[in-house]
Amino acid sequence: MSIGERFAKALEKIYGKRNSNKVAEEFNITPQAIGQLKKKNTLTETVCLISEKKKINLNWLFTGQGEMFINDNEIKIESSIKSINNFNESNNPSNEAIEDFKILERKNQKAIHLEILKKLSEEGKI
Repeated sequence: MSIGERFAKALEKIYGKRNSNKVAEEFNITPQAIGQLKKKNTLTETVCLISEKKKINLNWLFTGQGEMFINDNEIKIESSIKSINNFNESNNPSNEAIEDFKILERKNQKAIHLEILKKLSEEGKI
């Protein structure tokens, strides 16, 4: 399946069938342009913009792997992981733990982050 075909599939999930007019109106472009984007095998700036606004997973569009959409929890986790990865080592005495976290694969970072959130929630801290 091409990028355009996956893009079309995601738009159909959001807007239903025959959605070019709806998408075009919302993003102030022509229905013909939307039709062309559904046929291309490239991530254009317009596809990226629409995907960002509609939370379509760009990794899924590009590779076909992962979830079609990014949920709010995923966005929060990614943001937290970036914060941890960019953490200034002078702010925390546990620099070794931060450095260990930074070298983990992204999926392992997410798993650890979810466990931390679960623990904090159980303790009533969040």
